[in-house]
Amino acid sequence: MSWHVVSDVYKAKLGSPTRKAIAAKLADWADDDGGSIFPSVQRIAEETETSVRTVQYVLKAFVAEGLLVVVDRGGKGPGNTTEYRLDLERLSGLPRTRTPDPAKGSAKGAKAAPLARRLRVQLTAKKGAPVAPDSSRTFTKKADTSFFEKKRQPSGAPRDTSEPFPEYAARMIREGKWQGDSR
Repeated sequence: MSWHVVSDVYKAKLGSPTRKAIAAKLADWADDDGGSIFPSVQRIAEETETSVRTVQYVLKAFVAEGLLVVVDRGGKGPGNTTEYRLDLERLSGLPRTRTPDPAKGSAKGAKAAPLARRLRVQLTAKKGAPVAPDSSRTFTKKADTSFFEKKRQPSGAPRDTSEPFPEYAARMIREGKWQGDSR
C-alpha cells in the first residue's frame, strides 16, 4: 500500500463518488509506483459497496481513459485475476478537488470569515443576529430559592423566612438543632 498514491487519488477529480471510491481502493492495493494491483472484481465491489457490474464499467472506463493500465490479463481460471497499474502521471494531470485561487490568496477559508482574531469564536449567535451574547459577563439574577422555602422545618416549628433556607440550615447544624429530613 502506498499512501502517496492514495493521497493523489483523493486530490483528483474523478467525476463521481463511486469512481473515486474504486480508484481509492485500487490505490490502496498499489505499491509506490502504482503497480501490483490484482484484486478480483468481486472483492472491489464488496469493499466499495457497489455492484460487480458497476466495478466492471468503472474499470473499463479507467482503462479507456488511460488512468489504469492492464499489465497482465486474467480470467484464465479461478484465482487468476487481471493485474493493473495506475498511471501516476495521468493521475497527477487530472484536475484537483481544491485549487488555490490567486485572487483569494489562500485555498483555505473565506477572506471575510466572521471570526474574531483574538477570540477565535464566531461573533454572530445565529443567522441574522447582530452579535452573540457576551460570555465574559457574570450572571447576576438571584437564584430561585422557593424550593428550599417549602421544605419541612427541622424542629417542626415555623421559622423566620427573612433568612434564606441554606443559611438557616447551616446555622441550625452549627447549633446542633438540625434534626434532618424525617421522610
